Amino acid sequence: MSAALDIIRVVFGMVFLGYAAYSDLKTRKVRNEVWMVMGFAGGILLALQLFQEEKSWEYYLILVPISILFASMFLEYAPIVDREKKTINFKILGLFIIGIAVLIYQFSILYQESYYYQLLTIPVLIVFFFVLYQLRILHGGADTKALIAIAVLMPFYPEFFGFPVLEFTPERLANAMELFFPFAFLVLMNSVLFVIWFFLAFIVYNTSKRDFGFPEMLLGYRMDINEVKRKFVWSMERIMDGERVMVLFPRKNDEESLKKLIEQGVKRIWVTPKIPFIVLLAAGFAISVFIGNILAAIFGLVG
Repeated sequence: MSAALDIIRVVFGMVFLGYAAYSDLKTRKVRNEVWMVMGFAGGILLALQLFQEEKSWEYYLILVPISILFASMFLEYAPIVDREKKTINFKILGLFIIGIAVLIYQFSILYQESYYYQLLTIPVLIVFFFVLYQLRILHGGADTKALIAIAVLMPFYPEFFGFPVLEFTPERLANAMELFFPFAFLVLMNSVLFVIWFFLAFIVYNTSKRDFGFPEMLLGYRMDINEVKRKFVWSMERIMDGERVMVLFPRKNDEESLKKLIEQGVKRIWVTPKIPFIVLLAAGFAISVFIGNILAAIFGLVG
C-alpha cells in the first residue's frame, strides 16, 4: 500500500507540476487553484496513509496546523495586527493559537516517536518557504506556493520500482536525511542546480556583447528600454530621489522609473529575466523522484 501511495503522489505531482510548468513558460503565471487542489490531494493522501498504517488519532491532529498554514497562503488572511487601525484580528489570531496548541499537545504525546517528527516537517517547511519568500530568496509567489504544495503532497521520500536510483547508506543516515532534508527541500535544491547554468550563461552572453557590470552581469543582461514591456523581464534600473540606481532583485517593473529613464535619453538598461522557475521545479521534482539527492551524491553520501 505504501508503494501504491507513493506512485499516486508522484503521478499527482508530475501532472500538476507539468501543467503549471507549461502555464509558467507561456504566461509566467500559474493559477492558485493548481496548488490548492495539489495540496488538498496531499492532505487526503496523508490521512489515508495514517489510516492504512493504523496510527492513533493523535497523529491526525497534524492536519490542523497544516490546514491553517496552507489556507493562510492562499486565502490571504487579514493581518493579525492592523498597524494603521491599531486593531487586532482576533479571529485570525485564534486560528493560529489553535494550530500552536494542537502542535504543543501532539508533542506532549508523540515526542518519542520519530514518525511524528517526519510529519512535523510539513508545517515547518510551509513556514520555512514563506520566510524564504519574504527574504526574497524565493523570488515568486507561485514558486513559494508550489513548494508548499509539494511539502504537503510528498511528506516522505517516495520509493517504488527501484527508484530513486541514488540511495542513502546506511539506513540510519537515510532516516536522518529524510528528517533534516525533507523531500520538498530536496526538490528546491535539485532545481537550484539548474539556476547556476543561468548565471554562467549570463556571463558568457554579456562578455560576448562587452556589457560589463558587477554583479548585474551575473543576474541579467542589457536590453533596449522600449522592449522591456514586451518581454518577460524586470528592469533592474530605477530612478530614486532623482538618481539612477540598480535594484538587483526586482519583483515588478517601475513604470514611472522607465518613463523617466526614457526622458533622460537612456537607450539600453539592465534587466533580469522572469525565469520560469516552475519549469525548473518540475524538473527538480522528477530528478528527486527518479534519481535522488544529487548534492549528496557529489559528496559521496549515497550508494
